[in-house]
Amino acid sequence: MAVHRHHVDAANGPAPHEAQLARLYDQHVDFVWRLVCRRGIPEPAAEDVVHEVFLVLHRRLPQLDTRANIRGWLYRATLNVVRHQQRSHMRRERAYARYPVSGAAPDPGFLDPEGHVARRQARAFVERFLATLDPDKRRVFVLIDIEGIPPADVASLTGTSVNTVYSRLRAARQRFESCVARQHRREGKRHHA
Repeated sequence: MAVHRHHVDAANGPAPHEAQLARLYDQHVDFVWRLVCRRGIPEPAAEDVVHEVFLVLHRRLPQLDTRANIRGWLYRATLNVVRHQQRSHMRRERAYARYPVSGAAPDPGFLDPEGHVARRQARAFVERFLATLDPDKRRVFVLIDIEGIPPADVASLTGTSVNTVYSRLRAARQRFESCVARQHRREGKRHHA
């Protein structure tokens, strides 16, 4: 993702608020980007959604205690911005459905079709798997195994005990392993048929 910086007056330097925002952006932009993409926002729109999250942070920064769990705050803010964007998208889609446009743009995978197909299949597999989990297990699995957030931080983010987090993670991992095994058996049957 391209990182866009605002011009800062060299004589005065950045305001403390802006410097803090820039530091938080650098530390957390990748986390927010991945979270946005994993919530189903297509990559072309993801950058706008990520920037909207940081605009919300910019507005709220004076009231926030950044020594507290800023990543948890960003997680919740990102989910809110994504929900808003998805609702807006659905309203636009309903409006556009009344007036269809011909001549759609070419598939972005035309330069590397095999890699594009493999990535889409892997993404679809993970999305199908995640859809089989209840929301609590899905949240823990995504935050720990995909985002790499430590279990203690996930417990803080979700307001549950660390033991509960580990229990949900263990159940989600077992289900993932069985889904992968089932997928391998299916692929083996297709190759032998």
